[in-house]
Amino acid sequence: MLDTGAKVTATINGSVLTFAYSVAAGQTSPDLDALQLFVPPGSTLRDASGNDAILTLPATKLASMTSYIVNPLPPTTVSLITINTGQPQRSRLTQIQLQFAVPVNTALLTDVSVVRSDGVTVRTGGSSGRVIVSPTMGLVSSATLTFENAFAAPVSDGVEYGSLSDGRWRVVIPYLSFVSLDFHRLFGDINGDATVDGGSDFSAFGSEFGLSLVGSPFDFNADGVIDGGTDFAAFGERFGQSVP
Repeated sequence: MLDTGAKVTATINGSVLTFAYSVAAGQTSPDLDALQLFVPPGSTLRDASGNDAILTLPATKLASMTSYIVNPLPPTTVSLITINTGQPQRSRLTQIQLQFAVPVNTALLTDVSVVRSDGVTVRTGGSSGRVIVSPTMGLVSSATLTFENAFAAPVSDGVEYGSLSDGRWRVVIPYLSFVSLDFHRLFGDINGDATVDGGSDFSAFGSEFGLSLVGSPFDFNADGVIDGGTDFAAFGERFGQSVP
């Protein structure tokens, strides 16, 4: 199995195995590598002494010995980035959608990061805050990024209750040579102007205060209630503040 998703079958001539790979439409790899060796069910692969073949890949693999690039993607692969499904609010930033100009194999998006201006980084497989890419595999025209913390922790430096924390952020995807423009999150900012003020923000918070609402941008701890404890305190702490 190759990292492009292709399964390559070997032909045997005496003691020599020969692999032939024809690139199919949509298959890409920045540095072609073998991920897995396997023998089809009901088949065996043995040496002249009758020993079964070792199917574990060596530490020195194809990618470290060669530099085969399969269908390199253009630098304009990400054609559109949409935050919070297009809502202006930046009170909770829970979702980022990426649109691609050409199909992308999401199984290769293993190093997606969201980086804050102070260096705090949330990434795929992170030990603290994590980026979740969906779908996880297949050729797609779009993908969605959501956020969580390792070990089901509610809060880290980068992720608070499923939302990026306050600050200015950028999406970074090395595989696609992509770095987004800055965007921000500031709890309480309902109109996306990077300030929590006494106009629209205070009015909107007041209209939802005390209500039980799923997915409200004013539900800081995502418990389904906009209450006088955590939510009010978080709003009050930011009132009159701006994202620099």
